[in-house]
Formats: sequence, C-alpha cells, structure tokens
Amino acid sequence: MEQHNDEQRKIELLKWFLENNFFNQRIEYYMERFEIISKIDNIIDKRDAYLKFQTDILNEFDNMVRKKSIMM
Repeated sequence: MEQHNDEQRKIELLKWFLENNFFNQRIEYYMERFEIISKIDNIIDKRDAYLKFQTDILNEFDNMVRKKSIMM
C-alpha cells in the first residue's frame, strides 16, 4: 500500500472536493480541520482523527447525493 504524506493527502483532498462540487465554505472548513489533524504528533491519535475526518466528509457527500436524487 502506498504511503502518503500530509501534503499529498491535502492535494488529493482538494482535488476530490472540487470534482464533487463541494461549496467553498465547506472546503475551507474541512481544510482547517485537516491542518489541525496534520499537527497531531501521536500517530495513533492522528490516524483516529483522520479516520473520523474522512467519515465526516463521506457522510456529507452521501447527504449531498441523496438531496440531489430527491430533487430529480
């Protein structure tokens, strides 16, 4: 499995947000959270925080998709 550093993760995250039409204010919110997580020194705590972060993003994305499908 390929290992990514925080800067690579940040770039991939921004690309994903833009590809999936996240609003700028939400992107800013998640990028601020990402910056906080990237400063965590303890690798176990960092991994747990990053997992929750990813889960929150995917939940928001799922909600966006559901709202779009209901509108159609």
